[in-house]
Amino acid sequence: MDQDNFKQAVKTLGVEINDCQYFLFAKLCSLLMIENTKKNLTAIKEENAIYQKHFIDSLSCALAASFTHSQKVLDVGSGAGFPALPLSICFPQCTFIALEANGKKADFISLAIKELGLSNLQSVKGRAEEIAYCQSFRENFDIVLGRAVAKTAVLAELCLPFVKISGLFIAQKACFAAGEIAEGQKAVNIMGGRLENSRKVIIGNESRLLVSYRKVKSTPDKYPRRSGLPVKEPIK
Repeated sequence: MDQDNFKQAVKTLGVEINDCQYFLFAKLCSLLMIENTKKNLTAIKEENAIYQKHFIDSLSCALAASFTHSQKVLDVGSGAGFPALPLSICFPQCTFIALEANGKKADFISLAIKELGLSNLQSVKGRAEEIAYCQSFRENFDIVLGRAVAKTAVLAELCLPFVKISGLFIAQKACFAAGEIAEGQKAVNIMGGRLENSRKVIIGNESRLLVSYRKVKSTPDKYPRRSGLPVKEPIK
């Protein structure tokens, strides 16, 4: 995607990028395409699709939260670094952590951080069910992002324990997920969250939902449950 089209696309999301930041996106795209041939990091392999489905989609989070201050932001289940990598490029004033259990994907994020010189992003390899009990992580983030395809009940259990009181959890969901989002409300309540907003976003030819939850009380100490259980036995 050429520079003008990309800048215009992200401007509709309220994000302004300069020439230096565009260069970093181009470098990230090239790096992802090269490393993807070695490690199969993502099913999205073509350049324009990477810009649309990884970069622009990631930056749509700016419609749900302001990244204008020095917030601490955690990306849970970051995969190959999305949305953490694009957001860290555009919002250098914030501190980002990308949490990913898959070793080759976590390693790619570390490589991208080094190649792009992103001092505000850290890659952490681990499972949310375990890392959530680390004192430096639990209820310690202003914004927590969940872009995974897991159901809302699962995402709530994995993500909300990291959110500080009054902080935000943002889930990026498919446009047809309204029923599943409603089913996950019990888990959201148990984890201390409250639905704040649901917004439809058009990325290219696809519709997405940005669902925001405010953390209004502490997550009970027993959550999240042991590794794998939130997915196998989601709260109903």
